[in-house]
Amino acid sequence: KLSTTRLVTSAAISPDGESVVYSVRNGLRPSLWIRQLPSATNIEIIPPVDGGYYEIVFSPDGNSLFFSRGSDARRGQTDIFRLPVRGGIPQKLAADTQGWLSISRDGDRISFVRCAYTDDEYCSLWVANASDGGNEKKLVTSQRPIRIADNEISPDGTKVAFALGQSRNQANEFRLMEVGIDGGQQREITSEQFFNVKSATWLPDQSGLLVTAARIPNKYFRI
Repeated sequence: KLSTTRLVTSAAISPDGESVVYSVRNGLRPSLWIRQLPSATNIEIIPPVDGGYYEIVFSPDGNSLFFSRGSDARRGQTDIFRLPVRGGIPQKLAADTQGWLSISRDGDRISFVRCAYTDDEYCSLWVANASDGGNEKKLVTSQRPIRIADNEISPDGTKVAFALGQSRNQANEFRLMEVGIDGGQQREITSEQFFNVKSATWLPDQSGLLVTAARIPNKYFRI
């Protein structure tokens, strides 16, 4: 165990496996810390701020952190930032996102979700430059009540896998889909369906995905 305080809400391990970055919520003001695993040293890299941390991801080279932070990820009030691992001033890359965040293996692009919650544009999947958030591009739009959840750019950088569905009617209607970044139709990755999907991660060789999901009648999440 790296923590026994029950106050850690999000965490990510570095590509070299030498450190873990995690958020600590003490009251309503969380802070961001890095732990050097060989020495068990903890260093605060962002002092307490308002809101909460939802997703934390290392850049492929391990030099930068990407994270989503805001007051409420369920209502599109989460922003995506980039920060040098050793600390500094976070650079905002995207606003009004849902908290899910992915980075391409070359470190050039990020993917994320925005939800306007209108009938014709309930949720949308986007990609943008990882360096500055520029060149935003909308890949997929869903209609009410279908939402888009976790997403991840494939190891070869050509497509994005994402969870698409709803959980309001107590049925298994969440699917795993993929769409090309530079064009192409949506495609179903598997015929398996779920009550809800919390996360999806490509295997390094792109032969499959690890998925954290729940299925009716048992709503417990499994990998």
